[in-house]
Amino acid sequence: MYLEFQVQPYTQSVLNDIKREIKEWADAYGVQYTQKTVKLCHRVGFNRDQHFTLFGMTWLPTDAEKRPWLAYRIVNIANEYY
Repeated sequence: MYLEFQVQPYTQSVLNDIKREIKEWADAYGVQYTQKTVKLCHRVGFNRDQHFTLFGMTWLPTDAEKRPWLAYRIVNIANEYY
């Protein structure tokens, strides 16, 4: 399972903004995470499934309506087909 943020059609500054917001959130809640950018999507994973619930309940970035790239979706890799 991972969080997916769309980077396309945005710029490197958008990716930096996403990374900064994730880091601030993780630092505030003491959550460890991994991240990588694949095919213009920035993926964030957590070590524990409970952190996805915590993220969903507490993710409130400022100016989210002005920064649509902070919208995310949760991807369950068990449901993906290759």
